[in-house]
Amino acid sequence: MLLYAGYLLQIFSAILGAVVGSFLNVCIYRIPSGKSVVFPASHCPACKHPIKFYDNIPIISYLMLRGKCRHCSKRISPLYPVIELLTAVISVFLFRKYGLSFEYLFSFVFTCALIIIAFIDLKHQIIPDVITLPGIPLFALAAIFFMDVTIRDSLIGILAGGGFLSLIAIGYQLLTKRERMGGGDINLLAMAGAFLDGSSCGLSSWQAPLSVRSRAYPLWSPGKKTQNTPSPSDRSCPSAPLPISFGVI
Repeated sequence: MLLYAGYLLQIFSAILGAVVGSFLNVCIYRIPSGKSVVFPASHCPACKHPIKFYDNIPIISYLMLRGKCRHCSKRISPLYPVIELLTAVISVFLFRKYGLSFEYLFSFVFTCALIIIAFIDLKHQIIPDVITLPGIPLFALAAIFFMDVTIRDSLIGILAGGGFLSLIAIGYQLLTKRERMGGGDINLLAMAGAFLDGSSCGLSSWQAPLSVRSRAYPLWSPGKKTQNTPSPSDRSCPSAPLPISFGVI
């Protein structure tokens, strides 16, 4: 009986992950343009027609509609169901690791934040401060009160994360007289360090790859900037948050 209950809870965690993944899609689409993630209701990006609840069922609706809007028949990005499926899988992994607990809840929220950051980063080459800056104190408190992380370890994690890339940025600027380091990367690793603490493999294992990739910033062409072109200080290390999320799992 307990075995069946465990399977049912895992199924529930997968459904929860898919539903949350649908909301993450909204965040990924709207946050870069400064739009509200609550209003207006979900709508087709092409024709702006509101999406009915039966067309907004995670993964299933996309498959039933064959990846097209019901009203204008425009193609819908396959990233929508991919993100929903990814979030569902991560939810199940975290549930199997932590069970029904605060550890599961906050690890899931942290990983969701990383998914939002990762896909915004991949598309726009920015890491939004609206997630990372509030995330530093919020995830530090969650780690201290619910994840068995001490205040000292959380502070060390913040310094080891944000401070690590800050030193690289300062050194690069002193040597080249140019600012090419993305401030978003610094905030991201500070947030990760606050939650994972400085000794966690989830943080330290990815500092070296991030530092190597940060040296690629001078390769950015200084060509004509547009409204959607990130400034040198905002350019980030694409897809860096996803590896950190695997440190949580």
